[in-house]
Amino acid sequence: MKKCLFVLLVVASATVAVFAEEKKYDPFTLKIEDVKERLDKMPAIHPRLFVKRSDTLAVISRNIDKRPEWRMIRDWIIREADSYLDKKPTKRKKQGFRMQGQHAVQRRVVALSSAYWFTEDMKYVERAKQEMLAAADFTDWNPAHFLDTAEMTMGLAVGYDWLYDVLDEQSKVTIRKAIVEKGLKQSLVKKYFWTKGNNNWSQVCWGGMTAGALAVRDEEPELALEVLHKAITGVPYSIKVYAPNGCYPEGPGYWTYGTGYFVYMMDMLEKSLGTNFGLYDLPGFSETGEFFNLATGTSGSFYNYADGGKNRVHNLSMWWLAARAKRDDWLVKEHKDVLAALKSGKPESSALRKVSLRILLLLWMKDIEDDIEVKMPLCWSSGGHVPIVVMRSAWNDSNAAFLATKGGPASQNHGHMDSGSFVYDVDGVRWAVDLGSQSYYSIEKLGMSLWSSAQDSDRWKIFRLNSRSHNLVTIDDQLHYVKGHGKVAEYNDDPGSPSTVIDLKDVYKGQVASYKRTFKLLASRAAHISDDITGVKAGAKVRWAMVTAARDIQKEGSSLVLRQGDHALLIKPLAPAVVSWQIDDLTTPPNEWDVSNKGNTMVSFSIEAPASGRVAFEVELAPRANK
Repeated sequence: MKKCLFVLLVVASATVAVFAEEKKYDPFTLKIEDVKERLDKMPAIHPRLFVKRSDTLAVISRNIDKRPEWRMIRDWIIREADSYLDKKPTKRKKQGFRMQGQHAVQRRVVALSSAYWFTEDMKYVERAKQEMLAAADFTDWNPAHFLDTAEMTMGLAVGYDWLYDVLDEQSKVTIRKAIVEKGLKQSLVKKYFWTKGNNNWSQVCWGGMTAGALAVRDEEPELALEVLHKAITGVPYSIKVYAPNGCYPEGPGYWTYGTGYFVYMMDMLEKSLGTNFGLYDLPGFSETGEFFNLATGTSGSFYNYADGGKNRVHNLSMWWLAARAKRDDWLVKEHKDVLAALKSGKPESSALRKVSLRILLLLWMKDIEDDIEVKMPLCWSSGGHVPIVVMRSAWNDSNAAFLATKGGPASQNHGHMDSGSFVYDVDGVRWAVDLGSQSYYSIEKLGMSLWSSAQDSDRWKIFRLNSRSHNLVTIDDQLHYVKGHGKVAEYNDDPGSPSTVIDLKDVYKGQVASYKRTFKLLASRAAHISDDITGVKAGAKVRWAMVTAARDIQKEGSSLVLRQGDHALLIKPLAPAVVSWQIDDLTTPPNEWDVSNKGNTMVSFSIEAPASGRVAFEVELAPRANK
């Protein structure tokens, strides 16, 4: 059976290597003595973050020309490092309450350190040193928005660790002091909301602190021990949300951020201390690599519920997770991304371009078969606090259909009023669209209360976040009840005719007596959406709506024909069979604080609720030949 070009670097001791352990750990109840025992056994040598001393990239460099994909990545990293040589070090800037620049520092330091490993040219060390010393001289790393502190700590920790043997002593002292004073100690000054939080902050913040603590452990053993123990026992609270089977409440966009740092954290612990202290085995987490793929539509776009965009880029964490779970079928996209970059010879303009710690591609890639069997289900219901249901007609078929919906409340981390909304792909095109999030600063700078999810919060005045912009039914233009919880009432995973029913009664509290929304994916690849609502106020305006990126929209009787490129979609109302469609260009936003939704259109129809209060809609979305 033919293999692709990738092989796991044997000299790099795969990041997910199984370490012999004398005992199992429960991270919730981990004793500080258990961490100390491991720390005491850690050799006082560098590097230790992501690589072990025996895995030095000097060994990789001697073998790298044997593999074209290794050479491609090495040369790309060196080109990136070269682009920084004549640039001035990053300056401390702020936008609102967020610091700017930590991402640039982290990216630059890692690239320059990697380039030194490949070339042993001291110009990269000198430039990395300038970057780290400039960051060390910042007044602070913005602990009020601790994500900034964590990311900066990790950037300097990696540079300090990887270049430890070639940095001059005074520079090491300065950089180490900054890691300690502006990073690690700031995590201990008080109990933050993320200390034992339930969202991505905990993963990112503790991941950054883990990097810093491991890097300076030799000179600051007591501080390193305290920080590591708090990190290992604090981060599990944020992993509870992955239960029961890997779904992430904040959506696949924030999954990328939070899970990425959690993977970094576990990898660094394993490389340095030989264990992740049971973190990987927390309920649901081992399955989360599957969720990430299941939440990706057949168009290649995310089911981007909550705050997040639809675009999926290359994800480093998937290599780590798939290797640990022995699930090469999770790597279908990542595999294609690297092969496409190799074919073009331009990784900087490929799907790999947004990979930050690019050196990890060399450490984490592995062999997979060209014709690997996809074992992931076609249909899946996640369960959990924010349940999602996804249905697709096939894997590895560019024309396959994908229909996804969700329940849960709006009052959820990064939540939208999107319970009962849906996205739909067919023929490689996203037809029913979620507009995603809006730049936080564009809202915060106006003094609006973005981070309160109370019913009367400014958050729900924002078009992209409230129920008026989603693929939903609205009644007299009223908003969802933010604490109302959409529930998966029925679920049928028959691959020939999958379906689900979402009970939305609580979401429309005060507006309805009952509400069941049913989604079916038909054998024809068409999506069938029906709404059965009772208790609607007589005479109320009840609107069915869907957002689409199609720009060519034509009426055909009571149906609509949407066209994108070479493909077309028929939207056919079945009940009522005769409707009057409204087509609204969303380019101009409804409020001054909203951003433009250029390229998107809302198609809708409305009826007046009858005296009985019973409203029933049935709409079919069906692919058709583009005539």
